[in-house]
Formats: sequence, C-alpha cells, structure tokens
Amino acid sequence: MSISQSEIEKIVSLSSSSQEEFNQILNEKILDAWLIKCFIQIENKVGVMLILVSELSYKILTMYSVFGTSTAIRKIQVFEKFLQFASDMVSVVKGGGVEFPVSERIGRTIYRVFLPEEVEKVLANLKSKKFEPIITLFTQGIVHETKLTNVQIELDVEKINSAYFAKKNPIYGVIPEVRSPFEESSNIFTSSPKSTSSTTVIPKTKLEIAIEEFIKDYREVVKCNTVVAPVSGVLFEELRPGQKLLFLLPNKTPEEKSRARRLGAINQLGQNRPIIGEFVKLIVGKDEYHIFAKGPGNVLLRAFEPRPVRLAIPTNLSSSSEDKNFKVMVYISAGFFLFVLVLLLLYFL
Repeated sequence: MSISQSEIEKIVSLSSSSQEEFNQILNEKILDAWLIKCFIQIENKVGVMLILVSELSYKILTMYSVFGTSTAIRKIQVFEKFLQFASDMVSVVKGGGVEFPVSERIGRTIYRVFLPEEVEKVLANLKSKKFEPIITLFTQGIVHETKLTNVQIELDVEKINSAYFAKKNPIYGVIPEVRSPFEESSNIFTSSPKSTSSTTVIPKTKLEIAIEEFIKDYREVVKCNTVVAPVSGVLFEELRPGQKLLFLLPNKTPEEKSRARRLGAINQLGQNRPIIGEFVKLIVGKDEYHIFAKGPGNVLLRAFEPRPVRLAIPTNLSSSSEDKNFKVMVYISAGFFLFVLVLLLLYFL
C-alpha cells in the first residue's frame, strides 16, 4: 500500500518549524530525523521497534512495535539498514506469533518516557552512538509499566530524511502504527492493516473513548502545555470547576504562531506568554493525566502530564509580568525623552 502525498507532507510538517525547512525536508535536501532500531527482551518475550524522531522538533514522528513469541524476531539485527530491518518486521507479522496488545502497550510506554525534552537531551548521544542514557530511559519506563525487571535492550540509529522514510517505508499498511497516548488517534502514518489472521486492528482504549466523547461538543480543541509551580501550584485533587490555570501554547510552526496570536499567547515583544484557562475536567489513565480548560474565545485547552504535578495559577489576572516589563520600559523611555527635551530648551533659552 502506497502512502499519499498529503500524509507525507503531514509528517514533514511535524518535523519542520519553518516553510524553508519544510521544503528542504520534502525535497530530501536535509537529514532531519533519527531512526532508532531496537531489540527488546522482557522476560521470555522479545520484540523489535522502529522509532522515527525529529532532530529539529524533538518529536516522535512515528513508531512501530512488534512483540511476541515468534522465533523470527530474534533473527532481526539492530545494525541492519532501515529497509532490511523494516522488511524483517513485516515478515515476522506475516509469519504469525505476534502479540499486538503487548506491542501496543510497550510502544505507548516509550511514547510516555521519550518526551521532546528527553529527545533534546540525548541528541548528542545519538550522534556519538553512546546509547546508555537512552537504554536506561527506555528500561525504566518498561519496568515501571510491566513490573518486570528482566529487561534487556539493544539499539542502533540511522540518520535519515523523514520524507524518504515515508515514501520507502515497507511497514505502511501492514503493521499498525503505535498510537501516541497524547493523541485521540494517529493522524499520520495511520496503517490500514490487511484483513489477515496475522494482523489485527487495535481497538481504542477506554481512556481514548472517554476523551473523544468529552471533546466532541467543542468547536475547537487546542493542545498546549501546563505551567508547573512546584511550591505554589494547585494539586490535581484540589482542582475545582472554574479554577483559573496558566497554559502555554506551542509557537513553532506558522499555524501555531497564528493561533497563539489569536488567543493572546504572544506579548507586545513577540514573546510567549501564558494564557488563562478555566478548569473543566481531568481525565486520568495509567500514567496519563489529561487536563481540560476553557480558554480565550471558548476554545478547549488540552494539556497532558505523565505524573501528578502542581499547576500554576495566575497571581495577577490583569497582565503578565512580561507586559509589566514592557510598560516599565515605555515609561522609562518616555521619561528620558522628556528629560533630554528639557535640557535642550534650557540650553537654547
């Protein structure tokens, strides 16, 4: 099954932060991503994973996970090139012995621990092929999820162009993409598995169904980040309907910048500023906390935290500290101008 041009452009847009980067990636002029190839053993189960992560946006662009009892999995080597590694994964699925619920569960676990800030931290390790920090991060996540301590991980990486990956990926349409726990559903590289006995479509989780049911009545849902205040913030269990909270909107792509300006998330200096949202609902899963609040223009703000934190509340509802600083600068400049003007008048009189 071939991938459409629009789907290729979607993954390129996830990796790029400007129109120039978008064009360079789409035309395969730059290598914008790292492809992480993993072999993982958890007790008596083994699996392999492909994780495509952007070097520019630090986001996981797509992920495939195959775990089970098939002996063919053990024959896959992480040092294989992308096309060979991916083709071997397809052969395993077609041969049977794959446990798709386990595959999905481990993949979603990696999504939760390999957050953009962690990706940014380990980029230098990817370049130098020092994999210990990444293996430790993945191992801790899997142990926490499965409660099994016998976890062994091998991995290798390959610098790649994400558009090239999309066009050449032999997995597309055969193996389901791991759905990000931060998304209602995969909106890119969504696989439409063939109807065979060895391939199944993973049903949506109860958490995903609950989120979809809740947000369906809102005209616009905007994903954002919470502002954490470890000392003065409000705990999740203390949240009440209408509680005012602070949120930060993403501000990288042209679309994100336009939305941020529309919702007042950029100040007069062109800098990001928090916006206020009124708490509406908290939907909780295993290591998943989805915070919803009503933002400016009645948009629904949606934020995610992998663990309980203290959420920042606005201390001054009329203006942000950045706006105060801006006003102070204006007053100082005006005062200095008047002072110079007075001196000039005295000099000429």
